[in-house]
Amino acid sequence: MTNKQYGFIVKASVLGGIMLQYSTSIATPALGAISAAMPNVSPDLIKQIATLPNLCMIIFAFLCGQLTKKYTTKKVLYIAIVFLFIGGILPAFFGDIMFILVCRLIFGVGYGLVMPLASAFIIELFVGSERDAMMGFKGATGAAAGIIYQTLSGYLAAIYWRYAFLCYFLIIPIAILMILKLPETPVKKEPETTMQQTGQAKPKLQPWTWLIISLNILLQIAAFSFMTNMAIVIAQTEVGTPAHAGLVMST
Repeated sequence: MTNKQYGFIVKASVLGGIMLQYSTSIATPALGAISAAMPNVSPDLIKQIATLPNLCMIIFAFLCGQLTKKYTTKKVLYIAIVFLFIGGILPAFFGDIMFILVCRLIFGVGYGLVMPLASAFIIELFVGSERDAMMGFKGATGAAAGIIYQTLSGYLAAIYWRYAFLCYFLIIPIAILMILKLPETPVKKEPETTMQQTGQAKPKLQPWTWLIISLNILLQIAAFSFMTNMAIVIAQTEVGTPAHAGLVMST
């Protein structure tokens, strides 16, 4: 954490982390087109294109915390970018459904690493009201990224389903900006807390906290069910194209 004041370019590079995080939504509008192009493949297997990165995220988000104890946050970012780009772009050129799923697993490694980093950069570089403002910009940037990614990939998938994965080329300018302009921060070991020093037990979560957690889980289940099924439903019922699916998901 530092009191140094950063300009617009550095702040934009920090928000690039949330742009990378939301790149997971690029493939979703193309699911219907992929299902139509692969009629012998089960729709449930097609949906794994969207769900596998999230399963990987659960594992590698925890691993990210361990990596940042040994390496700087920016070096972990480099690793995440490599996995994101390779796993994201390869299905644009070749591969059957199994190859695509393997690529989504590779992408999921990067997704799991970059997800906690999106907030970590803000916490490490900003303090006080500026940090609060950046957290607000983070949410707004994520919403904008979702709209851009899903709308663009939907229109490209309407031409040819593989073209949707070309959106992962957008990772390149974002990565260049972050690599060149994102400040390097030192590796920080987790300090021993007062409770650890005195041997006191950690306070337990209150019932209201568990209720909020449970409601959030239900909300995420409902939202993700909508996202993974919408493109396929639109394609099967012939009420629209992948472009329409992208517009529906981005609104």
